[in-house]
Amino acid sequence: MNTKQRKKKYKDYKKQHKMKRKISLDDRISAIIDRDSGIPYTEVLEKYDITPGQFFRAVRRDIGTLTELTTGETKQTLQQISSNRDRERELFNMGEEFVKEQYCRVMEGAQACLYWGTFVHPENVNALVYHALTSKHLKLASNNRQTVVEGIKNLPFNLKDHFHSLGLNGLMIHAFEKGKQGSPLAVLEVFDRAYRRKTEDVSLFDLTQKDHLHKWGDNFNAPRSYWQNPANVEEAIYHTLTENHPELASQGREEVVQGIKNLPRDLFNYFRSLGLGGLMAKAFEKGKQNSPLAVLEVFDRVYQKNNNDASLFDLTQKKHLHKWDFTPQSYWKKPAHVEEAIYHTLTENRSELASQDRREVIQGIKNLPRDLLNYFHNLGLNGLMGAFEKGKQGSPLAVLEVFDRAYQRETRNPSLFDKSQDDYLEISGKERHKLIRK
Repeated sequence: MNTKQRKKKYKDYKKQHKMKRKISLDDRISAIIDRDSGIPYTEVLEKYDITPGQFFRAVRRDIGTLTELTTGETKQTLQQISSNRDRERELFNMGEEFVKEQYCRVMEGAQACLYWGTFVHPENVNALVYHALTSKHLKLASNNRQTVVEGIKNLPFNLKDHFHSLGLNGLMIHAFEKGKQGSPLAVLEVFDRAYRRKTEDVSLFDLTQKDHLHKWGDNFNAPRSYWQNPANVEEAIYHTLTENHPELASQGREEVVQGIKNLPRDLFNYFRSLGLGGLMAKAFEKGKQNSPLAVLEVFDRVYQKNNNDASLFDLTQKKHLHKWDFTPQSYWKKPAHVEEAIYHTLTENRSELASQDRREVIQGIKNLPRDLLNYFHNLGLNGLMGAFEKGKQGSPLAVLEVFDRAYQRETRNPSLFDKSQDDYLEISGKERHKLIRK
């Protein structure tokens, strides 16, 4: 149908509805009572020659006035309807065929928009979404779960615009509660309800099924409100990582630790490639947004609950992870983080540096490789060294000064650089990245 034909059809439609007679008070009352008694929506419209708009206004605008004009059982029924939102909502269950017909008229240009009341009842919404998606994407009408899942994953990337092109923009604004308005995910959740009813299959979002959808990823990122529930964040992260790396679901701590260490080095882009981009941007507080470490900290919480084990970041455990291996530069703004990373790294790799014996610690530092800069880089401290204040960036001496502070706190001994002590460290004035070897 071309544009001229659509305009003519719409003009004829408007003319037809203008010819509808003005409905009497008695007919408005009878229409509401009949519909409440179970007479189908379309039969009520036809019986009283009433339009969907007139019926909507009778229920939503005029029912108070109509109640005052009645007595006895009729008055009582109207009062019960107006005070019971579920009962009132049921009046607008239009039937699947009626919903499909009006959707087709809207898409053909023969009807300006969906009738008032369409979004009031969830069955109308279910029918509208299911018909809109399956009429455009025939695979979605399949009874085969795998076909439907693949079909949804292959929908256009910008789902919001695509759903608008299917005439669902009004539904996305008016049919959903606050927080879900305009959400493509909310539309797909509706489709899922209709799919389950028609196929008697479990939800397309059931993660226990081989073929399933992720509410947080694919091409329909969850809205920000979805991430306000910590359980949703934990489910998304744990499922995504264990689905792509089965070893991370192991009961063995060593296997999980090693599995995380084997993840790609560029974790930010890797997690985004797994569909966690929306979560990383929306689920975390300021300072942790887009942080791979924040993702792994959530994974760790779930790991602890599932395995009744200590944190994967617990440095007292034989097998553990270092937060600083996955951290953004902002992590180093806290001096406590810097001290923990340096003291643990050096004592983990040189056990003599954890000694309570001052002389042993000094000798241990003197025995470190002569090229301290590359040595500290090889231990994974290059990111930390780059975060030092101006003038100390990349300085091995700055690393040893931080180590010294932690050493003093741990042992309650004087500074390793204290020249009043019998044993102390001395730094070359010209080459401050080297120690004087005496």
